[in-house]
Amino acid sequence: RWGYSYLGTITIYGDELIEQDVLVKSGFCLEEHVGNDFLISDYKVKHIRNTSDFDKYLLKKNIRFEVKLTGKPLAEVPRTDWKSMALKARKKLQNKLRRLMDKETYEFSSAILLGDKTELDKEISGLFRKAGVAHILALSGLHTGILYSFLKLLLGLIRTNFRVKRIFGLLIIAFLIGYAIMTGATPSVVRAVMMLCLFEIAGILNLKSSGVNTLLTSMLIMLLFNPLLIFDIGFQFSYLAVGGILLISPLAGQFKPSNVIINH
Repeated sequence: RWGYSYLGTITIYGDELIEQDVLVKSGFCLEEHVGNDFLISDYKVKHIRNTSDFDKYLLKKNIRFEVKLTGKPLAEVPRTDWKSMALKARKKLQNKLRRLMDKETYEFSSAILLGDKTELDKEISGLFRKAGVAHILALSGLHTGILYSFLKLLLGLIRTNFRVKRIFGLLIIAFLIGYAIMTGATPSVVRAVMMLCLFEIAGILNLKSSGVNTLLTSMLIMLLFNPLLIFDIGFQFSYLAVGGILLISPLAGQFKPSNVIINH
């Protein structure tokens, strides 16, 4: 019955106004209304106990309540904040992709571009897992880096002065932040976006940038906003992987095999 799950925020009116992130379970689809506020009267609130691995996962994300909707929303109020607008833009982009592509191409594109794998055929995702390339379907810093490189290449074709290049840099930063929000702001994407934004800021200010320093700065900023991320396995692996690449790559560059073909 409770076939649809969403992350949301419940506002409880009492002696004071409280906003709490919650897990929302519903017997009906709310996909078309994601990003808006709802007025609801029929619901049940359950406190999440530390009794399962999924409960521990939710608690680490500071989600302490589960809300079951027993009736449909009474009213809907559109929101105009940054996050809601990004989610609506994502939905509009998905609708356009759905019209332009066949079913399989749309599902694959939606997964690797927007991080939405809900519509991806299980058989296709199973084939990716068997081939050992399932990570391609998981939106990460790789996808963000490719998108960033494409933008830099595209804007780099336009011959202009340094002042206009600074404006281009600000536009890239705005695009990357919007993209991170639109795709769900996973730790790997946020890490990549933050690093790329720091690189762009260094370029705008005409400063030298260090990969390791940029990585550590982005990690510090993320932990300042949400200290519980330190327990997130995605956050840990994302920073360990990139940190390892940044530390090992200079050593790998010094390695020169004696075989001429391999060296080439």
